[in-house]
Amino acid sequence: MKKLCHLYNNILIVGILLIVFVPPGAVAHCRNVQDLHVYLPAEEVEALVGSCFDIPCRYDPLPLFDSTKPIYGIWMKHVKDYLYLEDSQVYYNSSGTVNSHQMQLTGDLRRHNCTTRISNLTPRHADSYMLRIENVDARATFCDDFLTLKVVDSPRPPIIVVSGQKLKERQSVTVSCSANTPCLQSPPELTWNISQHSTRILQQKKDDIFMTTIQKTITLTHHHDGYIISCSARYPVKGEFKQSPESVKTLSVSYSPKGTDASIDPASVVSEGTWVTLMCTSKANPPIRRFSWFKKSRKGPIKVSENPTYSFTATPTAEGNYFCEATNAIEAPKNTKAYINQAGLLTTGTWVELTCETEATTQVNFTWFRNNKDGTTKLTTDQFHSFSASPANEGDYYCEASNKRGSDTSRRFCIDTRDAPFIPSINIPVGEWKEDQSVTITCSVSTPCPQSQPGLTWNLKQDSLRQTEKNTEGRFTTKIQETITLSDKHDGYIISCSTRHPADLEDKTAEKDETLRVLYAPKATSASISPSSLLSEGNWVELICSTRANPPPKITWFKKGSKMFSKISTGIIIKVKFTEGNEYYCEAENELGKQRSSPITLRVKSTAGVLIYALLGVLGLAALGIMGFLLDKWYKQTS
Repeated sequence: MKKLCHLYNNILIVGILLIVFVPPGAVAHCRNVQDLHVYLPAEEVEALVGSCFDIPCRYDPLPLFDSTKPIYGIWMKHVKDYLYLEDSQVYYNSSGTVNSHQMQLTGDLRRHNCTTRISNLTPRHADSYMLRIENVDARATFCDDFLTLKVVDSPRPPIIVVSGQKLKERQSVTVSCSANTPCLQSPPELTWNISQHSTRILQQKKDDIFMTTIQKTITLTHHHDGYIISCSARYPVKGEFKQSPESVKTLSVSYSPKGTDASIDPASVVSEGTWVTLMCTSKANPPIRRFSWFKKSRKGPIKVSENPTYSFTATPTAEGNYFCEATNAIEAPKNTKAYINQAGLLTTGTWVELTCETEATTQVNFTWFRNNKDGTTKLTTDQFHSFSASPANEGDYYCEASNKRGSDTSRRFCIDTRDAPFIPSINIPVGEWKEDQSVTITCSVSTPCPQSQPGLTWNLKQDSLRQTEKNTEGRFTTKIQETITLSDKHDGYIISCSTRHPADLEDKTAEKDETLRVLYAPKATSASISPSSLLSEGNWVELICSTRANPPPKITWFKKGSKMFSKISTGIIIKVKFTEGNEYYCEAENELGKQRSSPITLRVKSTAGVLIYALLGVLGLAALGIMGFLLDKWYKQTS
């Protein structure tokens, strides 16, 4: 019996709380987030049972966000509509009120970093999570952006990567082995059969998930062909380790013929008329394409056969020294690359060393070229080219590798001894710009390199017209430009343009900002009254005029008389004595035009609505009480 009473008492209390404390619009549902997002890994992520997981998380700033006020991050089960979320599906609230999943916010919400760590993972943590942010008037639940976590018993095998596609001897490559690192607090230990002193690094992927990597740079030889690289990872979990399956990768290295050897049958001294066989053996990758036998003479080697074996009858004329030559596949050079020992812009006097490399199965010839304001110049026929940097040596450099099967050219790179900072310039024509006018805006930068164009990007339009032209100084100017029709929204707009010098191998960028100033007539003019609460006759109130314009406008106030409106005052804010029915409007005017607000009428607000809501509340409480009494009486009778 007491149970039932407590149940209804609880129902009654909940009803009162809902009526009093949850006004319409207090909750920002999923559909209110609009174009705002929280940035989480898009694909399903895995973490180990017993370990921890760092959720990489960032979110867009919310309207009305106030970093000086308390900010709370709430993690919950992903559902399509926040209104249907159950209490048990709210897993964590950084305010400290809820934490059923052993979560800890490690990011700074004031800087829009919502990174969170889950500790002591169990199978129940496998779920889809979404985030809610609460900051006084800034509240949003990001239902469309969610994280799916899978909790597993054993880790995945690590990933082995070898730089370069077609490997060849004498080529330097970097071999790396990487394993997922779901928790920075417990990174995996990696071991492999290359080196016990490999470089260990922590890398962050595009989806903000971390990888632990060990790597080693090696110079390939024919001994590496067929070499099997093996790597495994073990993860610390509660004082123990969980071992991953082993990953393996077999190297395939191209190399010229090695161990070429000649033999004779019979091996002893032969007599005239004996049948003699010469045999040639060698190994190579790709396989030997041709064996050639030569006999030495006073006039030089004479080719006598193109087979692995060469047989003949021993005669006095056949006496002599023989040797064989093994050749594998002959191809034109490919993947030709040019390297420079200096990165970035150079200062005059810097010693520059250029190296040309290519992939080829036979000997190649190298040639270096420079292209600048004087055209294309052939520099040297060597694999290497060195010089002291100076303005005379500026330009595009590239090399060419050739053999009897063909040639291949490297990419071009720019050498610039520019002393001044490499910063783009933004050109906005001088003058007073007004709304509805068209203006052409240009961002440009110059280099001494006609073909290695600098990267130029800006926030006007990504597919803006782009062109490169030779200027009067003999340099080459690359520019992007866009013609726009101005509006009031362009006033104060910051045009930002960034560039990357083609000689900068570190991808550093330089930026330039310019602010647009646009004159426009008054817009969005409106009038309001303060205070806006219940008023009585005779009180003083403030009339406030809001508008935006450039140049700033003059504000004039008008009051309605018996027949027409008449001017009463000027200024953004004026004080008037409250009189029921008085009607006012304001007008904003500058040299480009004027705009008036909609009229406002002073009214005494009625209290009838408040009384009606109060009466309905009392009637509702009375109805609930009567219902409880009748149910209690019925239960006694049936008992």
